[in-house]
Amino acid sequence: MAVESKYKPFASFGAWKDLVIRGAWGEYLAALEEVRQVADERDIEAAVEVALRSAALETGAIEGLYATNRGVTRAVALQGALWEAELTKLGPDVARHFDAQLAAFDLVLDTATKKHPISEKWIRDLHAQVCAAQTTYRVWTDVGWQERPLHHGAYKAEPNNVTLADQSVHWYAAVSDVAPEVARLLDELRSSAFEGAHPVLQAAYAHHGLTAIHPFEDGNGRTARASASMFLYRAAGVPLVIFSDQRLRYFDALESADRDNPQPFATFIDERASDSIALVTDRLREVRDPLDARARALRDLFRSHGGLTHAEVAAVGTRLSDLIRVEFAQVITDAIPQGDTSTRLELKGGQCSFWDLPYHSLPSGGAFTLHLISRNPIELGVEITPFLGVANDVANRDTFIVIDANRSTVRPLKLRIGDVHPEITQAARSLIDGWIRHNANGVLGEFHRAIEAALKAQRLA
Repeated sequence: MAVESKYKPFASFGAWKDLVIRGAWGEYLAALEEVRQVADERDIEAAVEVALRSAALETGAIEGLYATNRGVTRAVALQGALWEAELTKLGPDVARHFDAQLAAFDLVLDTATKKHPISEKWIRDLHAQVCAAQTTYRVWTDVGWQERPLHHGAYKAEPNNVTLADQSVHWYAAVSDVAPEVARLLDELRSSAFEGAHPVLQAAYAHHGLTAIHPFEDGNGRTARASASMFLYRAAGVPLVIFSDQRLRYFDALESADRDNPQPFATFIDERASDSIALVTDRLREVRDPLDARARALRDLFRSHGGLTHAEVAAVGTRLSDLIRVEFAQVITDAIPQGDTSTRLELKGGQCSFWDLPYHSLPSGGAFTLHLISRNPIELGVEITPFLGVANDVANRDTFIVIDANRSTVRPLKLRIGDVHPEITQAARSLIDGWIRHNANGVLGEFHRAIEAALKAQRLA
């Protein structure tokens, strides 16, 4: 095969098969399987749909077709009130792009479920679907920027390249080599080494191969992200969700793979895969035992009867702890009826064992106790003490952990330093929000049971 000298062919899977997957894939997948075992099939489909809709909206934002934010993505993913209006606010064509990209992810899900092999026709059909709402693409020519017709599902007719941050030019496959290179990629995906590999490596390699070839005029990234979801669907039943605020890290990791260092990209996909599993898991937990329903039940009960320095890491941890304190207190306060109940915050110092996990407390303590107090018709209270810790080992990628010091059975929240510094990413905020809501739900349930038991004892006395 003659490959244009400026194009560097992607490596065979043999160069990827020994890459390290250090993430918590197994731990996250076990948590998902645990809630799946007791979930209704319709709830499982709905939870996956939330991830699908998130991926479909964010994939277009990554390409700069429009801009979105956490609130809009959550509203669209959950199909909350006026979510269509939120899409319209992003731009007149965003709804059409979203529908096309959602249909593309549905195509991937259908293929994964039926265990069909990836073929050249399938890749071209996937491109046609993901770009169905796009009629033109923008290209730089000798006379400046021009709009050209986008041919859906058709390989490019002109060479393409991208200028990197260091002003070097990265070339994709020559027009004449697109079909042979796609065929070579498919051969790699059918190899025994690939088929026996970790699903994260499968997703990362398939994604990299497609973007390295860049077979289409436009829409290559969207096609690659959708195709990578195939392997996560087959292994975990979830799509690959990459948020647009992770765009720069994503492109940097891809560029590293282009330069024969694929480990950062494999690690990036590993992290996003775990986050995607966590997104579905948290949604299933909430669907099964909704916080809103718990809050309503509680109200009904009362209506009836009642590369940083240690100091910098500590500062990030303190800021994170402050955020969790404010948001946790707000969720609880919003959920309980006012007048007959109250909340009281108490900042705490000291040390914590973190249930024998390898973490230590912040110098400031990094903890607070939230007291829930009932006065009428019964006097009692419960409390929760979220405690934030820092990993003992600087090589531990999960820099921060948050536990409930009152309850050893509460699952911890783990966050990487890159997720919260220099700012808290959209993905991290989603994980924090899920942890707060899940654990607030448990505390409200405990409060509910204590009041109910006390009222029953009072009546029997």
